[in-house]
Amino acid sequence: MKVRLLLAAAALAIVSCKKDKSAEDPFKGHTCDYAPYSDGALFSYNTVDGTDDTLRFSLKATGDSTLNGEVWRVMENLDDGKEGLFRCGNGIYEQFADFSNVAGGTADPIRSVYLRDNISLGGSWTETVLVDISFVGPVNATLTHTIMQKGTMKVVAGQRFENVIGVRTEVSIPPLVPAQTILTSFYAKGVGLIEADTQLDTTYIVTYNIP
Repeated sequence: MKVRLLLAAAALAIVSCKKDKSAEDPFKGHTCDYAPYSDGALFSYNTVDGTDDTLRFSLKATGDSTLNGEVWRVMENLDDGKEGLFRCGNGIYEQFADFSNVAGGTADPIRSVYLRDNISLGGSWTETVLVDISFVGPVNATLTHTIMQKGTMKVVAGQRFENVIGVRTEVSIPPLVPAQTILTSFYAKGVGLIEADTQLDTTYIVTYNIP
């Protein structure tokens, strides 16, 4: 799955549902504790899958983009030039995520809340993704994100990170497919994503520089 749920190759012209922002506080595109994506912030990652191959890539915050009246932070993959969109505020962290790894999932990135730092340990939130299953047709898949770790320490590739939040993401299609874990992600305060585990591979942070 590589970086599909970490940083989607989101096209800037994707049309998402507009939100009425009159009753909510302004979103801050890059100043949140678990998404410190100031201009020029650089993050380097490795992805390993149990073979001798290691995928290395770097993500850089390159500025803002406005989509449907909302300001999003642009993160560019310096290795392939693809861009992803992130935004955060009020304890909510959003991205355009690629769920094409889910059987029948759409090839287009979907707006997703990947982290909520205002939820207590054990708390969760759900999202619905439309998938197309053979012999059944379009059905709604439920994504359940659960806070499985909060405020603790985690060592990643020899680096110690404090105030870490762990999120387990499960997908289910009742009654056809029971809940199964597709991603476990870890975010450190002041750094952002430090590790993401799937059944196929693990992505972990190597270096980072935040101006």
